[in-house]
Amino acid sequence: VCVYVPNGQDLASDRYPYKLAWFQRLRAYLDRTATPDQPLALCGDMNVAPDDRDVWSPEKWQGSIHVSAPERAALAEVAAFGLTDVFRHHHGDEKLYSWWDYRGVAFFKNQGLRIDLIYLTQPLVARCTACTIDRNARKGQDASDHAPVVATIDQ
Repeated sequence: VCVYVPNGQDLASDRYPYKLAWFQRLRAYLDRTATPDQPLALCGDMNVAPDDRDVWSPEKWQGSIHVSAPERAALAEVAAFGLTDVFRHHHGDEKLYSWWDYRGVAFFKNQGLRIDLIYLTQPLVARCTACTIDRNARKGQDASDHAPVVATIDQ
């Protein structure tokens, strides 16, 4: 399942509650269409940094979109379906990011967020040998503000 979660814009925006409701609909979709014992990958731009390890400066981002407690709780409820964040599974507390704002040369200062995520059910976690963030893809001319996240899954 490949997703782009709505950004939410700002905590005071009417788009923010829409984002939270979107996560509820995603969880309901998973409950309706799959089971945790089936091989399932949920990947994409989640527009949420799951925890403070995924934020270059939690203090500077406190009270902002992408890091609010309700967003994190909504994402955690989706993961509670039976999904594992395979980047964290392979990298523990390592602070690597998948998104950097274009302003203020944030990429070159490594002032990013990890908001592009790959979640797997246990049958795929057992076969996942690696999960990486390809920072080199972010370095090119006219590159996206996101770097690809890649999971390697054995047959």
